[in-house]
Amino acid sequence: MDETKIRTPYNADEIARAIALGKEADEAKNAAIASLLAQLQQIHRDLKTLGYNSTVTGSAQARTPINGNGKEHYQPVDLIPAKGAKPYKNLKPYKNLKMAEVGRALLQEHGTLHGKNIERLARAGGFTGGGTENFQNYMPVAFKREGGFENIGGNTWRLKESPTA
Repeated sequence: MDETKIRTPYNADEIARAIALGKEADEAKNAAIASLLAQLQQIHRDLKTLGYNSTVTGSAQARTPINGNGKEHYQPVDLIPAKGAKPYKNLKPYKNLKMAEVGRALLQEHGTLHGKNIERLARAGGFTGGGTENFQNYMPVAFKREGGFENIGGNTWRLKESPTA
């Protein structure tokens, strides 16, 4: 037996090819990361131009307290105006409206909505008016008193079509 020739379980050409492919993959990954970082910087510049604080670097949502009383209430950082910027006017568009006005605005935008979705969207829009404790019980009363709303069944609402069109 010839001991000068040792068999290897691998081929040197295959190893060289695998190393080259690994380097190509790393280069492609680094190019993609550079491209995404450039896009992120552009987004931050655009947000700053719009008056928003764009200090988020690694997370999709910054955990920034918004109430100051020690409780953990958070909102996305993109909704927090930068220092000195005018606050976004429609952050809470339903804050000082009546329930029927909120319902009319939501139904004009969405067409038909279930009562629980009207409540969810109204609260998300800052509605704090009367009847919020018993929203689902008070909503039909407010809609009937205001007029122009139609319950099409199953607590699903839409605006009545005006007879003069």
